[in-house]
Amino acid sequence: MKDKIKVGILFGGQSAEHEVSCRSAEFVYRSIDRERFEPFLIGIDKEGRYHYLKGHEDSLLNCTWTEYVEDDRVCFSQGDQAFFMETGGEKVFLDVAFPVLHGPNGEDGKLQGLFEFTGLPYVGCNTISSAICMDKDMTKKLMAAEGISQVPYFCLYEEDENSDEDVATRASDIGYPVFVKPCNMGSSVGVSKVEGEEELFEAIAEAFKYDDKVLVEKGLDVLELEVAAFGKRNDFKLSTVGAIRPNETFYDYETKYLTNDAEFDIPAPLSKKEEEELRGMAKKAFRAAMCYGLSRIDFLMDRKDKKIYFNEINTLPGFTAISLYPKLMEFDGMGPMQLISGLIDLALERGGRL
Repeated sequence: MKDKIKVGILFGGQSAEHEVSCRSAEFVYRSIDRERFEPFLIGIDKEGRYHYLKGHEDSLLNCTWTEYVEDDRVCFSQGDQAFFMETGGEKVFLDVAFPVLHGPNGEDGKLQGLFEFTGLPYVGCNTISSAICMDKDMTKKLMAAEGISQVPYFCLYEEDENSDEDVATRASDIGYPVFVKPCNMGSSVGVSKVEGEEELFEAIAEAFKYDDKVLVEKGLDVLELEVAAFGKRNDFKLSTVGAIRPNETFYDYETKYLTNDAEFDIPAPLSKKEEEELRGMAKKAFRAAMCYGLSRIDFLMDRKDKKIYFNEINTLPGFTAISLYPKLMEFDGMGPMQLISGLIDLALERGGRL
């Protein structure tokens, strides 16, 4: 009998998206095809230490998994034995990594660079693609070069000496309301909707807690649209377009991952022409950002004039039970087990191990 492929599911991490990552890991672990794969849960605690979680998988849902970890080693090295765990006096060598670490140090290219350095195949976009897409400012500059429409915005660097008057003027020129966001954060962490100047600087201070670069962009009355991508540069498919109907003023962290208050329209209420325009923009964005394996590409459509704007690319979208990426793929007939198997196969293909 052929040996099963050993898959390390990496989760947790030190970012503000730690809890989201734990829930994503539980979903992947529960959905993986055990006829082909042998999964190992490798958690990174909030101090940056690696642990092997054997059993107690339900503890991922309330993020109490660190209470059940074993006193085992998780090690990186370069060469054929790139990533192994030492458990019960035996070494377990992994064949492929499936990271579900959202946010900094998991989604921004750093972990991907470590995998590439050690030679371990891994699911998802490569180092440069992950780094670019994690930085909202860099993504916007790349999309602007591709001629893809975006809402007006500007960036602030913490180290720059920006006068309050100058910042207020720039925000006023864009026009309120505005959204203030950390440039290198996901899952709506640190994001504020600002209705006027009296709220602006508090929102900027909040965003600077998470990053040293902050994005201020115009807030419109929009329909939030998302499309899932699966595959590689010249052979990928886009899902049916989905629309978000949040119960809050915007699709925030709690609505995305904790309260399950958001509702989705799949397919989105778009005309054939609107859908074709969005899908054309998504294809161009996926290729321009050099994405691989999976991505969720987000758009905004102004409810007044129906103009569609690119918003962002998420290279490691949520895999929780309420996440839109797997929901979109499943709507098109690719269920969780098939999706996870396909992503692992793409990782092994890129790593030359198929």
